[in-house]
Amino acid sequence: MSEYLRDESLRNLNMSKDALDELNNSLIKIRDEENATISNNSSNQRFITATYIIRFDQKGFKLYEYNKAMEYFNSAKEVERFVFQLDSGEHHNSYKRKGKGIEIRFDSKNPNNCLFTVQDDQQVWVDSTFLTLQEVIKKYDNGNKLMRSSFVALSIQVLGVLIGVLFSLWVASKVSHRLSTPYPYGLAFIITLLIFSNIWGYLYLALLKYVDTFWPNISFKEMTGLRKFMKDFAFSLFIVCCIAILSSVSWSLYGFLKSLSK
Repeated sequence: MSEYLRDESLRNLNMSKDALDELNNSLIKIRDEENATISNNSSNQRFITATYIIRFDQKGFKLYEYNKAMEYFNSAKEVERFVFQLDSGEHHNSYKRKGKGIEIRFDSKNPNNCLFTVQDDQQVWVDSTFLTLQEVIKKYDNGNKLMRSSFVALSIQVLGVLIGVLFSLWVASKVSHRLSTPYPYGLAFIITLLIFSNIWGYLYLALLKYVDTFWPNISFKEMTGLRKFMKDFAFSLFIVCCIAILSSVSWSLYGFLKSLSK
């Protein structure tokens, strides 16, 4: 196998046409510089070729011309995946066990399929190539790190639980007087909370899917129109809810500390 390898997962990137163009230019420069050092012979095992894979609108193509791939990219309604592959003849023929290889995978549907890998038998080439391409990729951060963090997932869960408790208390206050059982208020509260907790499990997954849709790990085109409005509205609502909860907690803590001082 290739002795040296560097890789990393790709997170929170907006790979627009300009971003893909710049990345491709860097890859082609790396390819041409390497090929210039060897004999221009297609049978040479060290000769590097570029391949592009694009999946869009439920269709996929493996191409050897970047411009053709970008024709599909520009005409697509939804780009699902774009992959850059640079392989030497040795790397390709050995099923990626030897020689030089670069693969950069952008997948808007599966974050676990977003990976950047460089491998070769020469450590200096692996390190320099990896760092060069990494600098280009890092420029296109989409700013979604916060919204895709575990903090937001936890905040949604906490908000949902608080809303569920408050809703259950409200329902209990409205229906408890109609129950002819011991402890009607407590019974109404528990029943309502149990019903809500079962519904909340599905709502929580739907909200996480909403976050993933409007704050994707990898995006290829900017949101516009109604989708952008919904994204901005959801973010504003989330901030307002967080501020309201923090304010409520702060006042409750203030009241508790004030009672202790009496």
